[in-house]
Amino acid sequence: MQFMELLKLLSNESSIEILASPGFVESFKKEENRRLDKIYDYIINHFREEIPLEKVADLAGMNTSSFCRYFKKTTNKTFSHYLNEVRVGFACRLLMEHKHNISETCYACGFNNISNFNRQFKNIAKMSPSEYARLHRNI
Repeated sequence: MQFMELLKLLSNESSIEILASPGFVESFKKEENRRLDKIYDYIINHFREEIPLEKVADLAGMNTSSFCRYFKKTTNKTFSHYLNEVRVGFACRLLMEHKHNISETCYACGFNNISNFNRQFKNIAKMSPSEYARLHRNI
């Protein structure tokens, strides 16, 4: 009974805090568009690696400029911004687990240098990786 009361209490809560970036959700909702399904799957399975734009454009059967326009029009995000959201979302997960320091997290998420990681993290998460780790250390 107490568990049911807890669920009721949670369902009535109006103030929520999202813990990961919108880009990283393991069971994310895919667009109805079949062309993007391959791209989403590829990104989720390879975001830790370097992902050349030419590779994803090829998966979509387009040249790079056409793919960039198509992706932006369909998702309202650039491909690089979407990829960074996925990477930062995974970084949030790693930082919450407290198993990696910020430098290790940076490279584990597919970023090539710390300064770009910090800039992208702050842009997407609205705080630095160290602030994020500190905030979630007490939880």
